[in-house]
Amino acid sequence: MSAVNTNARRRRSALDDIAADVPLPWLRVVLTLSSYLLFFTDIPRSGYGFHSTPYPAVSTHKYSLLGPYNYRIAKIHRNATTGEFAGFNGSDSALSSVRVWAYKFDTTSLGMRTIAHQLNPPSWDPCLAYARPCGSTTMDIPSVFVMLDSLVTAMASHSLPLAFSVQYKIIDHVDHLFLFGMYQAKQWRVIQAHVFHNPTTLASICQSTPSMAPPVFCHLPWFNLQNLGVSPVQELSDFIRTKAQAYTLGANQTLQVAVITSTSDFTHDAGGVTDTSNKDFDVVALFRAQTCDNATCTTDTVEDYRFEGSILDTNCFTWYRTVRLLRFVGQMYNICRVVALFNGCYAVVRSEPQYTSVSTRVLATFQLGLRVPVQVVIYGSWFSVSLFAMAHIIDSPLLYTDIYYRWISVLGSASIAPIDAVQILSCHMRNVWLMSLAVKFTLLATSTKSHRVRGVLGVRGYVLIFTSFLSIWMDVRIDAIRDTNLQQVTSIPPSLHLSLLRITTSLPFQINNNGIWLDLKTLVLSGVVVFFVLRVALKHELVVPTAVPHCVLVYSSPLLFSTSWFGSLLDPLVDKQGRVQSGFHNKSRQSVHSLMNLAWMTDPLLYAKVCYHSPAVYLYKRIGTFETFYHPLPLKMMAKWKDEDEDMFALVEKRSFVDLPWGDQIRVE
Repeated sequence: MSAVNTNARRRRSALDDIAADVPLPWLRVVLTLSSYLLFFTDIPRSGYGFHSTPYPAVSTHKYSLLGPYNYRIAKIHRNATTGEFAGFNGSDSALSSVRVWAYKFDTTSLGMRTIAHQLNPPSWDPCLAYARPCGSTTMDIPSVFVMLDSLVTAMASHSLPLAFSVQYKIIDHVDHLFLFGMYQAKQWRVIQAHVFHNPTTLASICQSTPSMAPPVFCHLPWFNLQNLGVSPVQELSDFIRTKAQAYTLGANQTLQVAVITSTSDFTHDAGGVTDTSNKDFDVVALFRAQTCDNATCTTDTVEDYRFEGSILDTNCFTWYRTVRLLRFVGQMYNICRVVALFNGCYAVVRSEPQYTSVSTRVLATFQLGLRVPVQVVIYGSWFSVSLFAMAHIIDSPLLYTDIYYRWISVLGSASIAPIDAVQILSCHMRNVWLMSLAVKFTLLATSTKSHRVRGVLGVRGYVLIFTSFLSIWMDVRIDAIRDTNLQQVTSIPPSLHLSLLRITTSLPFQINNNGIWLDLKTLVLSGVVVFFVLRVALKHELVVPTAVPHCVLVYSSPLLFSTSWFGSLLDPLVDKQGRVQSGFHNKSRQSVHSLMNLAWMTDPLLYAKVCYHSPAVYLYKRIGTFETFYHPLPLKMMAKWKDEDEDMFALVEKRSFVDLPWGDQIRVE
């Protein structure tokens, strides 16, 4: 029998062999189609990047990231006759208690806690300084009244303004729990405190006097909150003065206003190409009305009013065209990749004589394409993976800053809208491209001989997905673990210039490990969880070798299989004892290898490389059995790779690989 007739007979039964050797259950079909659907809708769900800012612009490259907010915590009156207390919230409704959050966990409490740490007012609750657990999540109105009264008294005893440099912990995300020592999440602030006696007599609290420099906010962009967004507050100094004027005072009554300004140091975000930083700020105004007889003063009213916001400084939006180009080209390449795959499948089906009608050809094409593992198609090409990874590296600092601040709201009452949750989920899982690229770089260190003998080591595709998905929950905010305890408080001169210097410059250690550094933290943590769940508990092999055809190693690139061919949850590769089934590779090897060839040959860049170099392919006949096969290597090297005697084979012909019919190309060993 001639080689041509033998090949023709094999071609006629090739699809039947693949259908028999590589089953296609409905669950695999559903999972594959779902994966393609999620992949193709990734950009519609998450966008190309930050085209325009969702935040109000303050100036060039500066935007209002948070707020600005202004609100009352509590206004408390004490009846001079009965001694009873009456509290009111921001809408002047009755208030019986205040959440501990406002004085222990919220960042707007940092200024008050810093001053309490240094001045030690007698009525300040030690639980607010993390000296002991608080007995309740709320504080009653009398306790808040006495505490704030004693704090203002301690501040008023100093004739000059107070200023402190503060380092504090910031623990409220899951990944923060696993950081210790120098890597612990921390931030830095400058705290200023001024006490104004009868401020209604002043033209403005921003008016400088020989004995007192004005608050630092008088010289900052957020002095007028309306410049940062929609706010009823214009100039802070005027708003505070107007509130002071609203107090109706008797002849023997006085009013004091303690203004505590807290501004974050300049902290640069590391972990990406774009420059990103944010500057948080807040102002606490404590109003105290007293009745004084002779040398004794009795406090009648205490009010706690706060302002807060944050300014983002970034050039990320100037990178949008680059990021959009990278993601657009990467997405279009993968779309072309999938189209080429099914087009290649159709070419194979069309060469089979039993498929005559269009409907049977389309169905067979669809079934053949779904037999190629989706993880190899999506994560196989180094080109698209590199593009997506580069785009993520560029804009990840702003991405994670945006996600972080979506969890922030007034007094810790965070809520995420469903549409925001979908977008956060889609954007956060972009770190899967970093993992895929890292796996490919690891594979570069292995030799071709190792690939031939042991197979191409690849990570199972669902491991990447599970790890990336779990990393999202490692960056979720949990109020129950919130900790903003002071770590270091240093008294500094109440100099306006020093405060402005700390806001505009930073020390080398003052960085925020954001961007890909955050990815590294969350992926390592989620990877450990995935390892123990899948490998230790469920006995799943996470790294699986793929025995690829020789033509993959000669013509193509093993990087295509850095995500293992046998990487699905449904692949029958692991037995009940958790061992890789060695017989699976040998059984139906030709059918699986045909699908592997189909996978790499429909990668546009890989096939273009083959067409450009036009490598030779050899047709051999095995002596004795008359079996014929195509192989990419000359006789001696082929026999050596097969570990057989070269006398067992005879060379039939040598020709260019690209000149072979498509059906023969996918069957080259």
